[in-house]
Amino acid sequence: MEIRLAIVISDDMTLPAWEARMLGELGKLGAVSGIAFITSQKKEIPESSQFYRLFSRFENWWFGDENDAFKEISIVARENYPVFNSGDTNAIAEFSPDIIYHSCLVKVEEWIFTPKYGRWEIRFGAGEYANSTVPAF
Repeated sequence: MEIRLAIVISDDMTLPAWEARMLGELGKLGAVSGIAFITSQKKEIPESSQFYRLFSRFENWWFGDENDAFKEISIVARENYPVFNSGDTNAIAEFSPDIIYHSCLVKVEEWIFTPKYGRWEIRFGAGEYANSTVPAF
């Protein structure tokens, strides 16, 4: 069974590195027959504490940028996949995705169109912390 996948990304056409790698692996499996991108607004990231910023600087110095899972990667240079604006529901419906996956950095919007296998997203945290705006500390 092959699926058509639409990926909701930020309007600056970027994805976190870990999501880009995950989607690349999906493409290698041969189960995806079509991919499209849907642009949407980024989530507002709250100002982090001074201790978290200090830790983050240390972590980036110690491990380097190449291991930063949230380093943003541009998808502009990717293959010729269609790109839709989130407000263009007719074009999205015409593409007919089986799944719409929301990047962890975009706002989840309500649409009239619901794909065959639903809308997916990954949330970090558990229980009451799943929707927390505080990244750590």
